[in-house]
Amino acid sequence: MNRLLALLCLSALALPSFAAIVAQDNAADAVYNDGWQTGDNGGFGFNAWNLTASTANASNAGRFIGSSLGNAGGEGPQNIDTSGEAWGLYANSANSSTAIRTFSVPVEVGNVYSFNLDNGWIDNGGAITAGFYTTANVSVGAVDFIGGNPNYFIKDGATNVNSGVGFTGKGLTYTMTVTSATTYAATLTRLDGGGTFTHNGTFSGVIDKFQVFNTNAGGGGERNLYVNSLAIDAVPEPATMLVLGLSAALAARRRK
Repeated sequence: MNRLLALLCLSALALPSFAAIVAQDNAADAVYNDGWQTGDNGGFGFNAWNLTASTANASNAGRFIGSSLGNAGGEGPQNIDTSGEAWGLYANSANSSTAIRTFSVPVEVGNVYSFNLDNGWIDNGGAITAGFYTTANVSVGAVDFIGGNPNYFIKDGATNVNSGVGFTGKGLTYTMTVTSATTYAATLTRLDGGGTFTHNGTFSGVIDKFQVFNTNAGGGGERNLYVNSLAIDAVPEPATMLVLGLSAALAARRRK
C-alpha cells in the first residue's frame, strides 16, 4: 500500500489538468422554444435570466431567439448558432436592451468563463458590450464595440484597452480565465481568423454574473446583437486528482 501511495503521489505531479464543465447553456435548450424571457433558466450552473429594456415599446428594444446569420449583411459562413439558434438583442431610437445572468456555482481560481458573440452593424454612437462582472457591477475584461471605432475594446474596470482586433460581422469567441484571486486573462478571437488578442488585467471583489448590452446599435435585423454558448470550465487541482486516485485505490484494495 505504501508503494501504491508513493506511485499515486508521483502520478499526481505528472497528471495533466482536465477541465470539467460546471456551467453551460445555449439558445437551443428546450427552455427557449417559446422565446427568450425573464425567468428562463436553461442548461445548468446558472441562475435564471433577467432581461430588461429601456422602453416598453417592443419596436425599439427587446430580445428574441434566432439565427446569428442574419446580421451585418448576412456575413458568413461563420456564425455562433447552436442548431440554428442564438440569443438576440436589438435596440434603436436611443434605447437599450440588457440581459443579465448570475452564477449558481462558486468562482474559483483557474476557472475559464466563455461565450460566443456576433454583433451586427453598429450605428455611430451606439455600442454593444458583453462579458463578466463583479457584485459591484465592475467589468472584468468585458468586450466592447462603439459604433464609429475600428476595433473592439476590453473593459478592464474603468479602463478601455484597444484590442487591435477589427470589426467583424462573422462572430467571435471570448474566454476569461481567473488566474488568481485578483487577476484574469481575457482572450478575444475572430471566428474568421482575422485576429486575436489577450489582455491580462486585475480586479477586486467577487465575479458573479454575465451581462450583455445592446445600446442603440440601430434599427433593422442587420444591427442585431447575438450571444450564445455560455459556459464555465473548472480545472481540478493536482491535489484533487490525488484524492480521486487514492479513493479509487482504497476501493480496489477493499474489494480484494
